[in-house]
Amino acid sequence: MNSAQAVTANFTQQLPTYALTVSSTGSGTVTSQPAGINCPPSCTGNYNSGTPVTLTATPASGWMLSGWGGACSSTGLCPVIMNSTKSVIATFLRQATTVSAANYAGGEQAAESIVSAFGLQLSSITQAAPSLPLPFMLGGSQVLVKDSKGGERPAPLFYVSPGQLNFQIPKDTAEGIATVTVLNGGVATNSGLVIIGKVSPALFSANSTGSGFAAASALHVRADGSRNEEVVARFDTGQNKFVAVPIDLGAESEQVFLTLYGTGLKNRSGLANVKVKIGGVDVPADYAGAQGFFVGLDQVNVKIPRSLIGRGEVNLELIVDGKAANVLKAAVK
Repeated sequence: MNSAQAVTANFTQQLPTYALTVSSTGSGTVTSQPAGINCPPSCTGNYNSGTPVTLTATPASGWMLSGWGGACSSTGLCPVIMNSTKSVIATFLRQATTVSAANYAGGEQAAESIVSAFGLQLSSITQAAPSLPLPFMLGGSQVLVKDSKGGERPAPLFYVSPGQLNFQIPKDTAEGIATVTVLNGGVATNSGLVIIGKVSPALFSANSTGSGFAAASALHVRADGSRNEEVVARFDTGQNKFVAVPIDLGAESEQVFLTLYGTGLKNRSGLANVKVKIGGVDVPADYAGAQGFFVGLDQVNVKIPRSLIGRGEVNLELIVDGKAANVLKAAVK
């Protein structure tokens, strides 16, 4: 002190810090912004009080984020305000892919349609539903469908195996993006997203691939009232494949009706919006709706025009409410 001096002390309020603990199940990583969290499988970051933290989950290949738990209930990014000590858990599940059971196409699926889910560890055993009504649990496996409005419903099961489940999209499932969750032994093992639409027409084929000859029948109605029904394709053991059974349209007085079997079309807006072509010829649909006996199965009935006599192999095309089904084949004698 060799002269007068002035000194200023600056004090800053020290904010309390809180710990954010993140853990995960399954296969994936979690990172944070601001930085401080980089898991797997468990880690802790310290943040000043009031800090907004956003957690991002990145699933490993073949996995998806099923959701968050703890201090966050989001299904996407996880926002957390650090005003206390908090913990968050990210649940990663093996990814299940849901497609139409008729043609194995992805995209939109309709409520009450028959679908297949493919994944790993879907079930511990292979088993088909023994009777009706279809069970909600089969071989220890369950499927839950949570729709775009938050409603979650169990799905009726046709068949379960470790790699494939066949089930029906529950009735009243709302349109939009739905989450399909598979439980095996009460534990969620797989999850996936599926778009629910009003209709999703798909036709069954004789060889169960969604291509080739249709799984269809031809009904012959004669002038004397007699009738008989026959399939339009059969399995040829010599060729080890399905071949056409050519449809004979018979005498001038005979009427022949083709029945196509599919799924995802019963909720169509009106019969006028069901378009059918046989060999490129427009044919009006007499009926398009539920088959009435098999769960989830739909059918379309049309009268085969006699102008197709002698055409041989023809394409069968179906469009419902502007949405096209898979193209199949038949043959006309």
